[in-house]
Amino acid sequence: MYMTTDQIRQTYLDFFKAHGHTVVRSSSLVPHNDPTLLFTNAGMNQFKDIYLGKEKRPYLRATTAQKCVRAGGKQNDLENVGYTARHHTFFEMLGNFSFGDYFKKEAIYYAWTLLTEGFGLPKESLTVTVYDKDNEAYNIWKDVIGVPVDRIIRIGDNKGGAFNSDNFWQMGDTGPCGPCSEIFYDHGADILGGPPGSAEEDGDRFIEIWNIVFMQYNRKADGTFEKLGKPMIDNGLGLERIAAVLQGVHSNYDIDLFVALEKAVASLLNVSDLKDKSLRVISDHIRSCSFLIADGVLPSNEGRGYVLRRIIRRAVRHGRLLGAKEVFFYKLVDTLADLMGGAYPELIEQKELIKKTLKREEELFLNTLDRGLALLEAELKKLGGGKQIPGDVVFKLYDTYGFPTDLTQDVVRDRGYTIDMEGFDAEMAKQKALSKKNSKFDVDYNQELKLTEVTKFTGYDSLVADSVITGIYKDGEAVDSISTDERAVIVLNETPFYGEMGGQVGDIGIIQAGENTEFIVEDTKRVGKTIIHIGRVELGEFSKGARVKAIVDEENHKAIAAHHSATHLLDAALKKVLGDHVHQAGSLVEPDRLRFDFTHFEGITPQQLDEVEDLVNDAILSGLPITTEELPIAEAKARGAVATFGEKYGQTVRVVTMGDFSMELCGGTHLDNTAKAGPFRIKSESSVASGVRRIEATTGKVTMEDMRRSRGLLNRASQFFKSAPETLMERLEQQASEMKALRQALEKFKSEASMGEAKQILASAKTVDGLHDGALYKYAVTGADGQTVLKADPFAAHCETGPATASKVWSLEGYVWHDRSYLRRRAARDVYHAPMSIYEVHLGSWRRPETGLPWYRSVADELADYCREMRYTHVELLPVTEYPYEGSWGYQVTGYYAPTSRYGTPQDFMYFIDTLHRAGIGVIMDWVPAHFPKDAHGLARFDGTRLYECKDARMAEHPEWGTLIFDYAMPEVQSFLISSAMSFFDRYHIDGIRVDAVSSMLYLNYARRDGEWTPNRDGGSINLGAVAFLQKLNTAVLTAWPGCVTVAEESSAYPSVTKPPYDGGLGFSFKWDMGFMHDTLDYLELDPYFRKYHHDKLTFSMMYAFSENFILAFSHDEVVHGKKSMLDKMYGTYEQKFATLRALYGYQFAHPGKKLTFMGAELGQWHEWDFAGQLDWYLLENDANRRMQDFFRAVNRYYLTNPALWRIDFDWAGFEWLVADDNEDNTVVFVRRDGAGEELLVAVNFSPNGYRDYRFGVPPRKTWREELSTDDTAFGGTGEWRNEKPVRTQAIPSHGREQSIAITIPPLGAVILRGAGEYKKPKAKKSKAREELPA
Repeated sequence: MYMTTDQIRQTYLDFFKAHGHTVVRSSSLVPHNDPTLLFTNAGMNQFKDIYLGKEKRPYLRATTAQKCVRAGGKQNDLENVGYTARHHTFFEMLGNFSFGDYFKKEAIYYAWTLLTEGFGLPKESLTVTVYDKDNEAYNIWKDVIGVPVDRIIRIGDNKGGAFNSDNFWQMGDTGPCGPCSEIFYDHGADILGGPPGSAEEDGDRFIEIWNIVFMQYNRKADGTFEKLGKPMIDNGLGLERIAAVLQGVHSNYDIDLFVALEKAVASLLNVSDLKDKSLRVISDHIRSCSFLIADGVLPSNEGRGYVLRRIIRRAVRHGRLLGAKEVFFYKLVDTLADLMGGAYPELIEQKELIKKTLKREEELFLNTLDRGLALLEAELKKLGGGKQIPGDVVFKLYDTYGFPTDLTQDVVRDRGYTIDMEGFDAEMAKQKALSKKNSKFDVDYNQELKLTEVTKFTGYDSLVADSVITGIYKDGEAVDSISTDERAVIVLNETPFYGEMGGQVGDIGIIQAGENTEFIVEDTKRVGKTIIHIGRVELGEFSKGARVKAIVDEENHKAIAAHHSATHLLDAALKKVLGDHVHQAGSLVEPDRLRFDFTHFEGITPQQLDEVEDLVNDAILSGLPITTEELPIAEAKARGAVATFGEKYGQTVRVVTMGDFSMELCGGTHLDNTAKAGPFRIKSESSVASGVRRIEATTGKVTMEDMRRSRGLLNRASQFFKSAPETLMERLEQQASEMKALRQALEKFKSEASMGEAKQILASAKTVDGLHDGALYKYAVTGADGQTVLKADPFAAHCETGPATASKVWSLEGYVWHDRSYLRRRAARDVYHAPMSIYEVHLGSWRRPETGLPWYRSVADELADYCREMRYTHVELLPVTEYPYEGSWGYQVTGYYAPTSRYGTPQDFMYFIDTLHRAGIGVIMDWVPAHFPKDAHGLARFDGTRLYECKDARMAEHPEWGTLIFDYAMPEVQSFLISSAMSFFDRYHIDGIRVDAVSSMLYLNYARRDGEWTPNRDGGSINLGAVAFLQKLNTAVLTAWPGCVTVAEESSAYPSVTKPPYDGGLGFSFKWDMGFMHDTLDYLELDPYFRKYHHDKLTFSMMYAFSENFILAFSHDEVVHGKKSMLDKMYGTYEQKFATLRALYGYQFAHPGKKLTFMGAELGQWHEWDFAGQLDWYLLENDANRRMQDFFRAVNRYYLTNPALWRIDFDWAGFEWLVADDNEDNTVVFVRRDGAGEELLVAVNFSPNGYRDYRFGVPPRKTWREELSTDDTAFGGTGEWRNEKPVRTQAIPSHGREQSIAITIPPLGAVILRGAGEYKKPKAKKSKAREELPA
């Protein structure tokens, strides 16, 4: 009897409906409240709580047509799809179920009757199997149904071990289980294959079409069985398999549904061979992908989303095999909706979302597909005559180019190659952990609360209820009573407390059993249909059966309701502004905020956010009535009520309506009028996954408090600028314009004033003997042109405080130093093999002094104490040589021998250095020989000619900075500058200089076009004079002052910056790694999804890491001029920014090279650096910022005390990659070594997905113990991603090593583990005869 798939489905449901079964709609592919499943993979999934005794329903018999996916987790058919006749990623399971009603006799009778009478299959073509110990089922088939004994086959424990059988079904290691009976269709003797249980059973002759599970036992954790009080039935009939039988074909891919899809693919891609297996693959995959997206699964790098991504990519690759030149997969959705939309209307409802998601995902994968295929072709050529692809190559394709292994198998299988799966097993295990990371297949169902009662919820109408305690549970066990200070779970027969569900958090409040008894409800949750109250006894005793009064905290409840109602308004507003493709993808409703995740494929503009916010507030101000009613689900949807992805709805649903603005299915609590929600404000908008955005918002009193804080800030700013708030922006713009004009006028005035001052001084000039300290002076310099100008003394030790520009007569005598022991230790220090954690500071804006002391002295003690507490080894000061213009931050120097007088005298500066030395803190000073300003009192045209400047007019001025350039070839200039540097080492005991803008000195054509520069004597662009100067500088300083350092801020690829001059180098001690700074920051500003395409930005630094002695710097230049603060640069939500910043600095401190961080990063500074203000120290009142500071303190301490992180910074002996190419996971793993046997393993994850059981090959250590995690709660992390116990090395090959470990890595986090002991490879055990080796 020929029947279409639609007819078969309907016949099945009608048959069981006629036999007293309730037709139950297919549940979502995303299991509801079941952490043990990745996807719905059987008809019984939605009834599991009934089997477990946790749920009761109004019917005892049910029948369904259930959509299922098997492509991840415990059951994974993906690799076989397209190569066999009956494997699919998506399939339909027809089922009938009995919950303690009928049992074996009726179940067998129904199956046989439907197959032979309803579907008209010949009885002689059917063979059945039973569990060999199930005599009851055997006798029913033989005596009641009349099946000949030669077609009843007993199947024993054929999988090894008791009850491990094809005919004994178990839900898991514990829980309901029982024997089963299967029905097979015999295609006839002309088809290869034997009956079930035979050696030829894998052939195509006998095909299983029906499975009847007799659930009659409960398996305990100890492995023993007990009989269920009411045995149950779970029947399953595969729709595709029975359709193949009824339509007379041997392959599921030849049934009507697949033929229609295959023809659509062939037409789309102009394929003539309708038997091409790629048509099968694509036809199967469009079903699973479309249904998964319709049920709320979106592509991502974890869990369900990762499996969906695998399926999409496999389909895309097969499209390429068929000749697809452009995106095509999404174009099949219309055909699928036409074929299956009648049975599953969600395909039609979500069609546009499905198409957009598939199109975008295919476009992203095409970026790497061709490169991956090219890599594979290259590897195949390397094999020569070999025919096995090495496992590490397969893993690289998997990890770097997004090639699932089945895709690689597809590519090589048709060409006669195989894959080294043993070499790939460890890597594959890691990726399976991704798809299973939220699964718990070892759940012991006997340990869960088995609550079957239905709690009456009264909280819609009242927040107080008189009730009776029906159950008390302590530590998972039922007890009769609890008393003061005991924690427990209380169950009431009715309650006004809302149990957490649908994103809304549970209520809090109290339960009273009299005047002096009180149970504080800290949370309320649901177990099945039972509402449980979690908390502790504040006073008195509570007993089962006692009458109590349940009282919900009204203020907290109303705040939750307000945010829940606002969530509905937000959902509706987003649809109006962005389009109907917007669907809820998750939510959280709390008393002080709401979080709403929704589908959308691009960032939302500020204008769109404003429009959404306005729409919500308009709806609130309109005072729309909020009404609720219960309706049949079909009627509710017909009215336009919005349902939520992944939610499980009954036949009757609760509909929440807000005027004509919003209508949604919702069981949560709400206000009765939108006006009571109060003002609504969007706090943030961000991306949380591919195609999923997140909005966080507040309403009511929370928003009002936030607005009050904002208003306070605005008022303070207005008072400061003496402007009304509404004109503040105008005032700021005006002030900026005025400051610009004043600077221009000042420059003009300085020039004119200098000339006038010169004439006055010349007129009264005379020789004066015995000038005292503090006397002001200038040099009157008359040039060859007869013009006389007043110049400050270039060699002055002290200067007049700006804006005045005279030099001061000053003696440097009188200060008594106290750092002799420090200097002695410094001279003996090997700086290259010592720790160096530098704190970069701008003195004027670190912290404003509150005392009347000179700035150097006021800041000295505080900064020294702070650096010692934070465990920094050095302070690097932005320039403190004298400079006239504050806005230059000190980088336009006029006094090369004088500490700036704005912070005190030379002796005050000596005190500053001395104080830091006594605290053990070194001082490095920014020094600027690259250029100098044009100020009239400075070095510019000192004698009326270019005395210090380059003589070539084209080369005398820096084209970008407007400053002048020294003539480094002149011996006098070299002497002037080198003496300047030496004077600070000699007079002020500094420990090092960082030479600014070295690149601009080295290249004659720096920032110049052709024709704007003169080549050197060799015709090249290198400034040979600058090279000679820098070599002399470094030789002089490092020879005279052992233990001191010179550092180059050099951003080009100029070679040998830190090699000695006698070896052709410039002779610097260290060089800033500008590439590391820019690459990592660029990488972390990206959406995590796109980071995998830029993984080289994370790892490229190690390509050149040991070519120079590098300092890894995150400097002041990266937190100004609109570049945002370090925290604000990080992509993501507020919490994600903090987590990413911790991970970044974790990576920096573990990466080879010395370390430098600019002030403010350790506070989690939100604003850019402001040289005119001070750091936002008030932020330390916030928990997140305070914990960020704790993190810096801890990571510095850990760095200093672990030589593996600094002893070998400039050689491969101190570093080894373990995982460098895991771009999909945004993760790197490496080892640092100290050369004395210590090894630290560092794993850094810049993905928002955490990884458990992340496996990789390791050096031969016995164990690895976690010592530092950036996700520690002490640092503001979750504390949920820990390697609590030492991780043991296992004999599992991975990444080219014989041994490996599997660790936990937190999302956006870094962990450091210490290796211990020596790993010894276990000896192979000899197998005994007839003993099966473990897999």
